[in-house]
Formats: sequence, structure tokens, C-alpha cells
Amino acid sequence: MRSYEKEKKEIEKSLPKAQSLIHYTMDFWTSPNHLALFGIVVHFVDSNGCLNRALLVLREIEGVHSGENLCRTFVAVLEEYEIQYKTGFIMMDNVSNNDTFMDHLESAQLDIGYRFNAGEQRLR
Repeated sequence: MRSYEKEKKEIEKSLPKAQSLIHYTMDFWTSPNHLALFGIVVHFVDSNGCLNRALLVLREIEGVHSGENLCRTFVAVLEEYEIQYKTGFIMMDNVSNNDTFMDHLESAQLDIGYRFNAGEQRLR
């Protein structure tokens, strides 16, 4: 846990200062012991111009895997790391709740005045 906390602090410092937008690789799944999990990996160019990637969160999701619920969790992570104005591309698979996730994310980003296009910024 000490190692995790140390790495988290470093990521918390570096992400808001990133020179690039922050790009995400994400997946949602249910573990064999029935935990609903959400994993997010970030990809970005740091303030020194170096390309970085890091596991941002591996979080249990409360409730259903609906796109709206997943988006609510994702937005909370963006706010936690203070990176809600740096959203770049998002790589996800083709399940239907990811389509809904992207639609809700576009609305949530527009609500804070950040232009995000679900159709253009999703990679598969």
C-alpha cells in the first residue's frame, strides 16, 4: 500500500501538468467472485516531454454496468485527479454500455464547458 500511495501522489502531481491531452484505455468487467470492476490506464506527455502511461484506477463499481453509472464513476475520477479539462481519446471495446457511456460523457463534459465529441474521440 505504501508503494501504491507513493505512485498515486506522483501521478496526481504529473497529470494536471501534462503537456498533452490525457488519453485513456478502459475496461469494465465482472471478476470470478462477482465484483464489478473498472480499470483505467492513462497515456500522456508529461511536463518534461516524456511519454508516460500509468494505471490510474482499478475500482469496484457500485450498481449496474450501465453507461450512465460508469460515466458517473469516470467523471468522479477525472475530478479526483483534477483532469476534467484534459480528456483526449478513449479506447474501449464494443459493448453497448460503452456507447451509452460515451454519450453521457459528452454531455457531462459539455456541462463544464469542455468540448468533447463522443464519435470522434472514441477508439475501438
